[in-house]
Amino acid sequence: MIGYKIVEIKNGKVKTLYHGVNKSKEIRLNQWYRADKKMVRDGAKCKYYLSGWHFLLTEEECQNLFDDSFRVKKDRYIIKCNFRGDIRPKHNDKNGKPYYLADEIYISSADVEKFRYS
Repeated sequence: MIGYKIVEIKNGKVKTLYHGVNKSKEIRLNQWYRADKKMVRDGAKCKYYLSGWHFLLTEEECQNLFDDSFRVKKDRYIIKCNFRGDIRPKHNDKNGKPYYLADEIYISSADVEKFRYS
């Protein structure tokens, strides 16, 4: 499944903004990464959910989130990603941002190439 995610791209490396995998925030390109699935709590609303790779379904939704919610924009980019595994809404109550979660993420080097000289 295709989705969109806000990441940090610095020195040619793609990094998650918050939690990493195996103690690293770097997401290496052209390989699948499995999420560390566990019950976690949403800091904003104190709701529990099964963790996974956060993403939005459309680039437009991601751009709106980026414009409205991110104070720091330096080295932050919206990137197209592939997701697979258990695809699920972050919260089933349909309140808040329309985040989805997935078990695995794949980012292609071709999708990062355009940000190389930004």
